[in-house]
Amino acid sequence: MKRLNTYINCLVIILIAYTNQAQAQFKLLPNNGQWEEGVLFKAELSACNLFVSKGQITYLFYNSEQLNEAQHEQKFDGQLEMHAIKVNFLGANPAAVYSGIGQSVEYYNYFIGNNPQKWKSKVYAHSKLYISNIYNNIDFELFEEKGALKYNFIVKPGGDYKQIKLQYDGADSLFIQNGVLNIKTRFGYINELRPFVYEQASQGDLPINSQYVLEGNTMHFEINGKRNVSNALIIDPVLVFSSYSGSRADNFGYTATFDSKGRGIAGGTVFGFGFPTTSGAYQVDFAGGDEEDTDIGYVDRDCGISVYQADGKSLLYCTYLGGSMSNDQPHSMIVDSKDNLLVMGTTKSFDFPIGIAPAFDDSYNGLSDIFIVKFSQDGTQLLLGTFVGGSSYDGLNGDRPTKTTSPLLYNYADDFRGEIIVDTLDDVYVATTTMSKDFPTLNASDNSYGGKQDGCVFKLSADLSTLLFSTYIGGNEDDAAYGLDLGTHNDLYITGGSNTINFNYSVPGLAQINNGGRADGFLVRIDLSNFNLLAATFIGTSAYDQTYFVKVDKYGKPFVFGQSEGQHARSPNVFGVDGSRMFLKKLDLNCTAIELQTVFGGTNKLRPDISPTALLVDECERIFIAGWGGINLGGFTGGGTTNMPITSDAYQKSTDGEDFYLAVFSKGFNELQYATYIGGKSTPSVSAHEHVDGGTSRFDKKGVVYQSVCAGCGGQSLFPTTQGVWSKTNNSRNCNNALFKFDFENLNRKPIAKDSFMEVF
Repeated sequence: MKRLNTYINCLVIILIAYTNQAQAQFKLLPNNGQWEEGVLFKAELSACNLFVSKGQITYLFYNSEQLNEAQHEQKFDGQLEMHAIKVNFLGANPAAVYSGIGQSVEYYNYFIGNNPQKWKSKVYAHSKLYISNIYNNIDFELFEEKGALKYNFIVKPGGDYKQIKLQYDGADSLFIQNGVLNIKTRFGYINELRPFVYEQASQGDLPINSQYVLEGNTMHFEINGKRNVSNALIIDPVLVFSSYSGSRADNFGYTATFDSKGRGIAGGTVFGFGFPTTSGAYQVDFAGGDEEDTDIGYVDRDCGISVYQADGKSLLYCTYLGGSMSNDQPHSMIVDSKDNLLVMGTTKSFDFPIGIAPAFDDSYNGLSDIFIVKFSQDGTQLLLGTFVGGSSYDGLNGDRPTKTTSPLLYNYADDFRGEIIVDTLDDVYVATTTMSKDFPTLNASDNSYGGKQDGCVFKLSADLSTLLFSTYIGGNEDDAAYGLDLGTHNDLYITGGSNTINFNYSVPGLAQINNGGRADGFLVRIDLSNFNLLAATFIGTSAYDQTYFVKVDKYGKPFVFGQSEGQHARSPNVFGVDGSRMFLKKLDLNCTAIELQTVFGGTNKLRPDISPTALLVDECERIFIAGWGGINLGGFTGGGTTNMPITSDAYQKSTDGEDFYLAVFSKGFNELQYATYIGGKSTPSVSAHEHVDGGTSRFDKKGVVYQSVCAGCGGQSLFPTTQGVWSKTNNSRNCNNALFKFDFENLNRKPIAKDSFMEVF
């Protein structure tokens, strides 16, 4: 067989079909005579058998609980519930060749009944089905990827994609929604995600706009032409899942992260009993809070942590986390090298649970404390924990005994900013804020508390028992540290906001002084070999500015993501929207020069569009951002997600002004490669009001964002969810912590001619 990569101007149509349950490993077994005639191949999936015959693929779903009862001789009355979906290749070539590719090492023996002709041994499985010439000059392949079935059509020179027509028989309903083909069965849905189509040309892969078209129960493809762009980057984003927590109690969304298996982790607050805790969870009951505690807004709450399977279809574990005397909330989460979950947040409970292992500080210190805890991978054990704080308010940006408002509290829920990260040894780094003059410092570049509030950054050992480094960051007014990242030169960058004219300490080569206005952003660089201050700069205009996230590229250069009411410059020949209020900047190692910068957002706005929630600079130096808009500016006007730049292939092209916004910029900010909204559509009587109540969400290095959402407030379920997820509804009378996982999948596709099928993932 010829190698596919030798074909020029091939058309490849790539689709992904998700069944309602996680797939078992795909093992395609040929029929060597052990099954009925007409069956060419069979694969056993989770609660589904797949059969391949000429011109047809059949999915036979069944009730797995009933089957389990029957197999284990438990009580089972009636027939096993089943549902068959047949996919017919209309007009298929009867002479097409059906082959199994990728033979297994193991083999299977079949001794069925008393007919020796049905006894077959050494039947080898295959990892892929390949059908040559299913239509004239069109091939087909079927395989598993990331736990989902995936199939491709390969249209070779001389082939006409219009020949491809798939007829679906047996579905309860068949419809296209947001570009996704939904096939309903009695047990759930098969979802075929948006088609990704590109032309394989000598100069590289050329993407082509395409979509499904449904006529009755027959689907075909509509292709809208090709882009004449050589070496174009192929982008085919996939909303992997979106789910409510399903909590019956009011449940706000704060923070999100992921583990090495792609599992999504959401953190928020829970107001009372009714959170869907799982068997064996560390804390299954609501611990309580203080209804009289109004210093930090909403009252009587615990943290709530939910961990979802990678496809969002099951809740792996769910737990409360909190003390009984006052209120607790998570700000930021991350996993260590063993996939143990670290949660950083704030508490006003002296009995907040920090475990029984030796801690840096096992006693509550003041008006509010920072906490860091580490859960086991399965969520059943609280392995480690510690308080960190002094005698006043710690970890709460702008919290004031006198109820005055900090100038740094610009976006809704900026109270709960801050970030936790880990290094290769699992040592822990935290950036946050303090109002304690006796906050614990060690190896500090700034030992003195400076004003109304200081930023702070500290490092703890992996077992949370030893403070290795801690310093204030600030001057004589308000300062807050929001984000941090480890560099590539044994250094650490910290970013945040300030309305201090100068920091307390002398900064060698300070790149920029504070420009005044309500606030400026700042960037600080620290040497981790001796914890000395290497560099620092303010970032801003004479109006309001703050920087919320910093991430470094593979060369160690820092990028910051911020918002402004002023006018920021835009580098020549970069994508941007002049006069916009959101900015991205790349600085040199020593924070002395801005190497590259751009601004983006809606037009004719006086205020920033979105509150930043996540930032990534990947290995290819692409920049990924996430944020939300709408109520983020509180009583201010002019913000929100209207008129923001989106791309033609956006997952969601319209907004009600209160949505999430995701975007990807090419290396050097030369191009807006992808941008989309995600959110519910408000009605005349009900507003969707999607937002975040503070905290950090995260991208993984492949460009998958895990975003926490405070969704459904008011008891509605307008936020979009995917089929088969843990909960499609908000079960409370107010809000649910929803989590969505959005994969900018094809940003990372590179053609690898490893076999005759041109694997491109």
